[in-house]
This record gives sequence, structure tokens and C-alpha cells, in this order.
Amino acid sequence: MSMAVLLSLEFPLGGYFGMSGWLPFREDIEDVVAPVEEEDDPFADDEADGEALEPPLMAVSLVRDILSVDAATPSKERTSLTTPVLLCHGEDDEKVNCKLGEEAAQCLSSLGMQVTWKCYAGLGHWYKIPDEIDDIFEFLEAIL
Repeated sequence: MSMAVLLSLEFPLGGYFGMSGWLPFREDIEDVVAPVEEEDDPFADDEADGEALEPPLMAVSLVRDILSVDAATPSKERTSLTTPVLLCHGEDDEKVNCKLGEEAAQCLSSLGMQVTWKCYAGLGHWYKIPDEIDDIFEFLEAIL
């Protein structure tokens, strides 16, 4: 849930790291960023109603709407899209499949976010000492 909250913010953070997580509404976000074109959609608008937002801003607007966050139409400056992100996950996580973490990393990257993805062999739903903790420390040291 914290990744969705990150996307709903109206300001960037110094950095964000997540461990063994996933991104709620990822498929909805991906649909906004790379929509499937329907050739024969009789309900499609021929004319756009005003200026359309860029796909990353449409995704932010979607997440804000889902979370019921009252916010003005997003602009690049009033989002968290410039927040550096580190996502870490155990390859053998039995609670949250590692693939979900990797998909979250890819989704955030598709929004233009700077994302570092780390997957740890032999690790379940926990943290790995020293590897993962060292990676988090190095990430924080580099951005703060």
C-alpha cells in the first residue's frame, strides 16, 4: 500500500525503499500508461475534451482518485515521480511472490521514476543480512 501512497503524494521525497512488497492497482496503472487501442469502439470520443495529461500524470491522477485523495490536476512538479526508489525482494518469498515486486519496479519505471530493483537468491519473506541491509544503506547514503 505504501507504493500507492507514494504515487498519490503532491511532492517528491528524498527517497523511498520497499522490502518484499507489491503495488496495488498495478494493472490499472499500466492500462493508463499503455492503453490498448480499440479500433471499433463506438463509445470512444473522436475529440479530446481539453488537453490530455501525459500518461504518468494520468496514472498519478488515477491513484489519487482510487485512494480518495482530494488533489488538483497533477503537474510534474506536484507529484512524487522524481523520488528515487529502491525495491528489494527475496526470490523465494512464499507470502508475496517476487514477480509482484519486479512488476511493481517495472511499473514505477514506466512512469519515469528512477527505480533500482534487487532480488536476493535464497531469501524468503524477510530481510537478508548483510546483502539487503547493505544495499539499503548504500541507497540512502547516495541520495541523502
